[in-house]
Amino acid sequence: MIGHMEPTELTLRKPNAALVLVHRAGKLTGIERKLFNSVLLSSISQLATYRDVHGQDPDNTHLYSAPADELLDPIEVGKSNLKSSLRKHMTNLRRAEVDWEAPDAKSGVIWKNLSVLSQAEFEIREGRLIALWALPPDLNAAIADPKKFPFTKFDLSKVAQLHGYTAVALYDICARYRNNFLRGGDGVCLTSANEPGWWVDA
Repeated sequence: MIGHMEPTELTLRKPNAALVLVHRAGKLTGIERKLFNSVLLSSISQLATYRDVHGQDPDNTHLYSAPADELLDPIEVGKSNLKSSLRKHMTNLRRAEVDWEAPDAKSGVIWKNLSVLSQAEFEIREGRLIALWALPPDLNAAIADPKKFPFTKFDLSKVAQLHGYTAVALYDICARYRNNFLRGGDGVCLTSANEPGWWVDA
C-alpha cells in the first residue's frame, strides 16, 4: 500500500501502448482517465515495494490496494470531492473495454480489446475506504519491465488541472512527443502522422 504522495512523486511512467484507449465497450470520463493514471502510478510504486520485500514480482492473483483518499490525491483540485463517487468510477474502469494502441505503432493494434482493470473491490479497514484492483496481465507486464516496454513520463499534477476527456486524452498522446523536435531543432515538436479519424477515435 502506498503512503501519502507529495507533488514531487506524481511523475508517471506510462507505457506507450496504454496512451491511446480506443473504446469498444463502455465509455470513460475525463475523471476516469485521470483515475486510471493514478491507479497506474500507485501500482508501479507498490510493485517496486513488493520486489524490495519479496525479491520477485507478485503472481497474477495479486491485488494492488490504496486508501481512497490517497488514490484521489493526484486527481482532485480545489474543493472537489470524488470519494463519494469512487466506486462508480472504478466500476466504469472495470467495465470499459478498449483497444490499446501505441500512437506511433507501425503494426496497428498492440493489445486488442482488453478491460482497463481486470478486477476491482472495496473494503473498509479501520474506518477507511480501501480500493483494491488487478491489472490485465499484459499491462502488468508493461509496468513491471519499463526497459522492454517504452514509456512516457508526465506530471499528474498538470493532468489534474485539465477538464474533460478530450483534454486528458490529448495530453496523454502529445506528452509522448514533447521532445520530438522537428529536424533542425527550431523548437517545433511533431506528433505522430495519423489520419484525422485516428485522432478522433483516440
